[in-house]
Amino acid sequence: MKRILTATAIAAALAAGNAQAAGQATSGFNVTINLTSACTVTAPTDVVFAYTSLQSGASAASGGAFSVSCTTSLPYTLALQAGTTPPFNSVATTIPSITDNVVQLTYSLGLSGTSGVGSGVAQNFNVTGNMNGNQAGTCAAATCDNLTSTNRRQTLIVNY
Repeated sequence: MKRILTATAIAAALAAGNAQAAGQATSGFNVTINLTSACTVTAPTDVVFAYTSLQSGASAASGGAFSVSCTTSLPYTLALQAGTTPPFNSVATTIPSITDNVVQLTYSLGLSGTSGVGSGVAQNFNVTGNMNGNQAGTCAAATCDNLTSTNRRQTLIVNY
């Protein structure tokens, strides 16, 4: 009886192996990925000047921090354009002279860097600003700001 069970188990195992081999076929295939490269930019923080009328020295701006994130290995350039009116095709890395139309102070803007290569993570930059000294400005009170100025908004451009 023991021999019959053993012979039956061996026969069943051999039959199962043959059945699997007879019912299987394989074929390879490709996976195609179409990647569209891109960059994103965070809005720069406001560029702020603290200026005293007729001060003797220049005033550097604070703020202006932003970051650029691009597809890994994708080169990009940074540019500035005065105002917010298209077309945005500028390649200027500085805006040499802007006179605010409310406080009548003239300043210039630049960038802490002008290009990069995407790494898949945020890369940090700054919009820099400089205001020459010895400007009187326009203000009929002890302090003024340019919150109603129509030319205080500028444009940062990332070309990739």
